Amino acid sequence: MAFAALVASAPGAARADERELLLALQPGFAVARVGDRTAWGGGGGLDLQYGVTDALSVRVTGAYSVHSLPAGDKNMPPGGQLTAWHAGAGISYAVDIVRLVPYFDLSVGLLGMSYPTDKGPRTLNDVGLEIGLGADYLITRLLSVGFVVRYHAYLTNLSDIPIYLYAGPRIAVRFEL
Repeated sequence: MAFAALVASAPGAARADERELLLALQPGFAVARVGDRTAWGGGGGLDLQYGVTDALSVRVTGAYSVHSLPAGDKNMPPGGQLTAWHAGAGISYAVDIVRLVPYFDLSVGLLGMSYPTDKGPRTLNDVGLEIGLGADYLITRLLSVGFVVRYHAYLTNLSDIPIYLYAGPRIAVRFEL
C-alpha cells in the first residue's frame, strides 16, 4: 500500500496542451553591434503563445533593451545610449520531457536600433529574423521558470553578424482555454 501511495502521489507529466495560452516575461542581458563596436546592456521581453498542438505554438513576441555604446577613435561616431527592439510573430516548437520543456523559437518582424552619430541620433528599422533556444521547468501545471537565448538579425543584411543577442531568465504562466 505504501508503494501504491508513493506512485499515486508522484508528479505526473506537465505537458503542453492544445488551446493553451502562455504569457512569458523575460528580463535579460543583451548585446548589440554597430559596425565594429559592441554595446552591452539589458532589458526585457514578452511572449504570448497559443498552443496549436502539444508541441507547436504560434507566438507574438517583443523585446526592448538599452545599451552603452562605447566611443570610438576620432574617425568613429560618438558613444552614448543605444536602444534596440524587436516585435515579431512566429512559431515555437517544444519537446515535452515531463517537467523540463526545451523549445526552439523562430519569428519574423520588425527589428530596430537607435544610436548616436556625429549628425544626431540614427534610427534603423527593418525586417528582422529572431531564432531562439530555451528551456522551461514547470513548477506547477500553470507556472514555469526557465532560460532563453535569442539571436536577432536584419534579413536585408545577413552578412553583418552578430546584430543583437538577448539572453536571460524567463517566467511563464499558462492558461487553459
